[in-house]
Amino acid sequence: MNTLLQDLRFGLRMLAKNPGFTGVIVLTLALGIGAITAIFSLVNTTFLRALPYPAPDQLVYLSERGTTGDTMPVSYPNFLDWQRQQDAFSGLAVFHNSEGKLKTERGTELVAVQHVSVEFFRVLGVRPSRGREMRPDYIPDNIERFVTACVNASLAVQTAAIAARSLGIDCLITNGIHRGDLERVWKLVDLPQAYCFPLIALVLGYPTAEPEHLKGRLEGPGVIHYEKYRRLTRDEVEEMVRDYDDPDRHLALDEGWTGRGYKHYMDWWFKDWLGASQPTARETQMLRLLKRSGFVELQKA
Repeated sequence: MNTLLQDLRFGLRMLAKNPGFTGVIVLTLALGIGAITAIFSLVNTTFLRALPYPAPDQLVYLSERGTTGDTMPVSYPNFLDWQRQQDAFSGLAVFHNSEGKLKTERGTELVAVQHVSVEFFRVLGVRPSRGREMRPDYIPDNIERFVTACVNASLAVQTAAIAARSLGIDCLITNGIHRGDLERVWKLVDLPQAYCFPLIALVLGYPTAEPEHLKGRLEGPGVIHYEKYRRLTRDEVEEMVRDYDDPDRHLALDEGWTGRGYKHYMDWWFKDWLGASQPTARETQMLRLLKRSGFVELQKA
């Protein structure tokens, strides 16, 4: 022990006599220790320490190679092909690293962003720390989801109209958007093409003049059913026809129907209005856009 202490004192005295040499030695040791620490951290993270996911030894990273042999990101269409055709994995997910701008109280910051497919969390076996877990059945890719979206949109418009009326703001609700040029609607309001479809237009504003009359509303049998649906009797149907024919009720969609040679409004409604919508051999604009939006998929036999 005494010999070790003597050697240490001798070494310190020699270092103190040669400060330049001592500085070189300290810098060399610092660089060497730092480099070794960095290399060990990388090796430990990459090879030694398991990934922080359940069953990390079952995770496989796949990529594509270009014509030069360099690794390149997988394109999304290719990923979809892999997902449909493979049977070796329990699931496939794709991710893409990117950057985005985040607006905070301190201003706009550049943050790291990762775009992932809907199976990403399930494949890793983890749950998101915030928000709802993504699952394929949350994506509105079929007609049932489209019907649900229609109901939700109708309720949202009704709620907004009631709130506006309580503030003295008038409103106009129309369901005729789909009868016009839907592509023009997409461009005017810059709608996303995926999982979005214009259904209802709600126009809010303050009236500049009172209307000549208020639009009538049908009520009674045939409109409200208690506990279960009840079919109208012949007398109730005839009374409803008379209500629509009454010009003072203002129930008709087009009050000019009387000049078109019809005895009753319902005759014009079923023959001209509904009768104009005949099946067609060509693909309609609505069907084409519903398929493009992802709400309608052709069923495979």
